[in-house]
Amino acid sequence: MPMSAVWIPESIFRAFLLASCVYVAILVSGCDNGGRPPAAKYSVIEREISPTTEAGPYYCEFTVSNEGGQTLRIESVTTSCSCLVAQARNSEIRSGGSTIINITYTGSMEEPAKQVALVKTNDPITPLQPLAVYTNPLRVVRVQANKFQLGEISEGQRKRATAAIWARHDRFEVPEVMSSNPAIKARVLDSPSSTLPEGYAKELMLEVVLEPLGLRGPIQGEVVLSTNESLVPELRFSVWAQEVDDIEAVPPQFTIDSFEPVESFASSLSLRSRTGKLFGIGECRLSAKDRFGDWGIAQKPAQVTAASSHQIRLTGHTPEVVGPFALNAIVTVITPEDESKQITVPVVGYIRPPRSASTGAN
Repeated sequence: MPMSAVWIPESIFRAFLLASCVYVAILVSGCDNGGRPPAAKYSVIEREISPTTEAGPYYCEFTVSNEGGQTLRIESVTTSCSCLVAQARNSEIRSGGSTIINITYTGSMEEPAKQVALVKTNDPITPLQPLAVYTNPLRVVRVQANKFQLGEISEGQRKRATAAIWARHDRFEVPEVMSSNPAIKARVLDSPSSTLPEGYAKELMLEVVLEPLGLRGPIQGEVVLSTNESLVPELRFSVWAQEVDDIEAVPPQFTIDSFEPVESFASSLSLRSRTGKLFGIGECRLSAKDRFGDWGIAQKPAQVTAASSHQIRLTGHTPEVVGPFALNAIVTVITPEDESKQITVPVVGYIRPPRSASTGAN
């Protein structure tokens, strides 16, 4: 018996047609994205590790992206040597995402070497990808010295010191130089050299100039160089000096052989200028403990310079005491700028019995 036609309302037919189109679109979209297998893409497959400090460990990294549709899974990362440690930050990478594989090298830098990190993923085309790590014993940037010990310096003096900086490529630059102490000035100069250390392509020169600010005590600070080298973005140098008074005094030390008071004995206190400036001598006095007798200044120079050794003569007498003694010589100095300053110099000595008296006692 022939089948009779079924009438379907137009509104229901249009809704069915729209639903079919949506289903086909979803199906096609799934084939284009989630239907595509994962695909691992590595930014680079080789890296060089060079020392940036005196001792390791040393670090580098690789970036892996997923250019496929399905999730990329990093199943394992193994290395060719126990001195190389590799670890992925994330084990799963969605479509369009990426992650980092961190590399740590703890081995020797004495000779060039090659190590390998093997990455295993669910990429059906390249399931295993070796990542090569080359070690280069030459430091990316090497400095001649990173500490400046400039010793003593007085107001009015300038001290200068330099240190060479060697780079492995001639593109190395230092765009910024900073100092943590206003008394320390620093700059970097081009220093073309025909005797570069082997393996280096460029030499720069760091110049440090120390100009005291008139404060007594240690001068210390740090010079920081900002570089264009990503492995060594900063170089740090320490600077130290001791700011002292321009007037240098040589304290006297002497021994007196006597049981009896000595009415007159003498010793000399030497003064000189470190920078060669002329200065005058004002009041001079000695400060002693109560058990000692009278002490005084017998002679003093009118002027003191660095060119000759000018002395102040100390005189006094001994008490009837055997043993060590100590006192201070206090000298007022007049500077060329008519400023007065006091210098205190220790005077130490020892009173002992004369040998004849010791022998007779025995």
